[in-house]
Amino acid sequence: MSPGARTVIYWLFAAIAAASFARAIPEMPPFGYFRSAYSAFVQHASVPLRHIDNAATAVNFDIRGFDTLGEEFIFFASVAGVMLMFSTAKGSVEVHEETDEGAPIAVKSPATRWFATSLSAFLAAMAVNIAAHTTITPGGGFQGGAVLGSAVACIYLGCGFQAFTRVAKQTLFDSLDSFGAFCYAAMGIATALATGYFLNNVLPLGQIGATVSGGLVQLINGAVFIEIGCGF
Repeated sequence: MSPGARTVIYWLFAAIAAASFARAIPEMPPFGYFRSAYSAFVQHASVPLRHIDNAATAVNFDIRGFDTLGEEFIFFASVAGVMLMFSTAKGSVEVHEETDEGAPIAVKSPATRWFATSLSAFLAAMAVNIAAHTTITPGGGFQGGAVLGSAVACIYLGCGFQAFTRVAKQTLFDSLDSFGAFCYAAMGIATALATGYFLNNVLPLGQIGATVSGGLVQLINGAVFIEIGCGF
């Protein structure tokens, strides 16, 4: 496609987007005003019916859990695509053993390695805490998984690539990433076959305000935590 054609297509869709915004913005409610039947339903359903204080968790893993499954596999496909692009290309590979003797070799200091290791341990504990309390506080498997990925990244930044490869075993992390995505889909299919509803709760809901509450939501959240953390 020529640059001129791309420019025309760009301005065409830009005009459509501008017209859509111009039509939608005047219809928006005043600043600070909020009224939604959906939010009223979520508030009514999350605590009394699902024993979940964190309404965002109730939405993600229960009320619209089927949509979240799609998001999970979008992330899974993204990770697989990145790994495919960065995988070793087939064909002959030339290995040059010569080194630049004048180039300095960067060595991580003991203080840097100690700080990175300590920070990694702290972030890993925080990740588990964020994921475990998904039903009562902000956070969950998505957020905890991202923090867990940051914990592993600290090893790479502070201790070097060799230490990173010893901690982040590619085969293990790939398998766990796939396992997390599989568990989410398997729970949805199993509950649909057993009850007629996708991700319908089949476990005790627990006590409102307790860490272990929400029934099946806890297992779904754990699967998401594993997939997101290992994917990152």
